[in-house]
Amino acid sequence: MVVMVTIILACTNLPKEIENRVIFTIVTKPTTRLEIILGKIGGFATVSGTLILIMGLFAIIYLYAQASSLQSGIRTALETLPNSDPSRESLEHHASHGLLQAKALARPVDFQTYATVPKPTDSIQWMAGGGDGTALIAFDLPAELFPTANSNEENGGLKLIGKIADNRSGLDSWVPSPFIGGWPEAAEFKGISLSNDRPLINIQILNANKNIVIATSEFKDNGEVKLSLSRNNPEQEIINISSKSLDRFTNAEAIGRRIYVRISASNGMQYGFFKNGIRLFSPRLKAKGGTGFIEPLPHPDGSGWPIIHGRELLSVEQLRCGMDLSKMPTSVIRFRNLKIGSTDGEFPMEIRVPIEGSGDDLSSEESPTKMVIDPVNFKTGEIGKRIEIKIESNRTAFFSIPRSIIADNGFDLHLRCQGTGHYLVLRGQNGGSSILAVTDHQPFLLNLCKSLFVLWLFSLLVITASVFCSTFVSWPIAVILTVVILLGHWGASQISDSNAPGMGAAVAKDLFGAQKPSENKVISTAVDNLSRLLNIVARVLPDISEFSATDDIERGVIISTRVLTGSIKVLLAFALPMAILAYAILKRKEVAP
Repeated sequence: MVVMVTIILACTNLPKEIENRVIFTIVTKPTTRLEIILGKIGGFATVSGTLILIMGLFAIIYLYAQASSLQSGIRTALETLPNSDPSRESLEHHASHGLLQAKALARPVDFQTYATVPKPTDSIQWMAGGGDGTALIAFDLPAELFPTANSNEENGGLKLIGKIADNRSGLDSWVPSPFIGGWPEAAEFKGISLSNDRPLINIQILNANKNIVIATSEFKDNGEVKLSLSRNNPEQEIINISSKSLDRFTNAEAIGRRIYVRISASNGMQYGFFKNGIRLFSPRLKAKGGTGFIEPLPHPDGSGWPIIHGRELLSVEQLRCGMDLSKMPTSVIRFRNLKIGSTDGEFPMEIRVPIEGSGDDLSSEESPTKMVIDPVNFKTGEIGKRIEIKIESNRTAFFSIPRSIIADNGFDLHLRCQGTGHYLVLRGQNGGSSILAVTDHQPFLLNLCKSLFVLWLFSLLVITASVFCSTFVSWPIAVILTVVILLGHWGASQISDSNAPGMGAAVAKDLFGAQKPSENKVISTAVDNLSRLLNIVARVLPDISEFSATDDIERGVIISTRVLTGSIKVLLAFALPMAILAYAILKRKEVAP
């Protein structure tokens, strides 16, 4: 509301004064052009500040009145609510701590989902099959892998080589092969029905943005690979990336040559990965005198393990629930470098996850969903008292862990879920939007005042951009241009993110195939240049996401110093130059005789 009012007022004021010749009276006082610009910005800043202050006061009165009424209703509901109700624990928390909160929340630094929780001495880390697990291994393709421009050479393609273990003991339908050397390929052999359950994995190649960059149709058997039946886990050629498939990375920059190999499995076996057990082999690099191997990038923690997740869907992953916890995947959430403070008492945590299922599976009366959490001292391996909480879909649940389990300002959580046919949806990188640690509290009123201040800073940016645009174009165009300046960074970032490195070659191949190399080169170059241009545009326009204070207030999160300093930096970096340019333009503009 404030933004719309200030844009309309600031964009129309100066052009209207020039059109109506009111400016004649102002400039004959005499008043300098600098005073006019500063007066416009200061005057509209006062107007926007007054609007924000008035609405802030109304918000304070309304929020505290609503909180008091709702808290009274919560206490009344708790008197009759049965202890088995999943919402009781959450309501008890709000009854004792209030509804208007401001707290500092810390996100986990790592979040992975294993079929079996790994121990420090394990040589294998296990991924769940049945579509409930994925493994990611990152590689940076070296520039010398690709021939130079105008060369008739080929890149030679790549081979994905490694060893992957499989655990068939957890598969109820699996039986040992009655044939020496493994299962024959036929569906039936001499009247003996054969099981189709054998170690099979699916391979996908992703780009730096975790989008599929090489279609599975370009691989043999659409990327489905049969693993060796030997129990010795021999190294084998997993998949072959052809030279044509690899051509799309030829003109890419360094970040555009980063790929992720995603491994998943549709059957119910468990699959094990060794440290640095998956590598790429290049015949071209081998011919140049090297080993030919491209080693995987280390895990974010510096180790050689792959990144193992649960069932991945877009930007979320799912954790499967079930009644037998010993057979359920386990999410390991790692918190580090927290600001702990006192070592007494308990450390508060909160979790908010959607629950997915089908039909009656989501009925809390028939099949309640229970979260089972084991807090772990990551230094000693000591497991604290198990925490069991009943959760509701998209409702925040609260729990605490003993501070004695915290070592070096960090700890691990082993999370499993009970609930027939249910899946927990864990959002954000490292589950950061789902599981949080509460590290500090602050009065809600102070936090609200900080958010209003950030909104006022944003209004200053809007006002300066509006006054700047109104000095050289008519007011309708000034309104549009102001909106473009404010939203340009966001729009350019969105488009350039979707136009990932190496996308130019993919677009060209989709349009012309491999039969028209000249057209492919033109389209590929144009798309890549457009991506670079959009990145440049995004850097020279203000990033209004730095002023995002309302989301924190809504979630009860403390407005951090980073938000305040970030908004001030953006304001100074863009508002000050625009004010100077507005003065320079107005100084040279004939507005009065």
